Amino acid sequence: TSPFPYGGHRFEFRAVGSAQNVSMVNTVLATICAEQFKEFADQIEAGKKPQDVAAASLNEHWKVIFNGNGYDKAWPVEADKRGIWRIDSGVDAMDVLVSPKNLELFANFDVLSNTETQARRD
Repeated sequence: TSPFPYGGHRFEFRAVGSAQNVSMVNTVLATICAEQFKEFADQIEAGKKPQDVAAASLNEHWKVIFNGNGYDKAWPVEADKRGIWRIDSGVDAMDVLVSPKNLELFANFDVLSNTETQARRD
């Protein structure tokens, strides 16, 4: 099972436990999507064909598509072989939240200031 599967008409997000608040997870996902949509729009507005932009992105990120059992112990090994970066712990994820790349992402889209992002980690 994928943590972010496509259900035929929509994507679902399944990685948050039922007792957890999804607000920060949704903030992160929405900001990541906004960044990618901006990149696509910038390329299209610069003259590239939308189909070419989509095809290039798919080709670049094909390695993340996995149709097997995400709970199988072999999957993390396969993900490593594919060069897919993983965070296996919520504690580790909180430390990565304040990496320079992520601080820049949130600040660029006026989602969270560096101070606000740091506060969420702390």
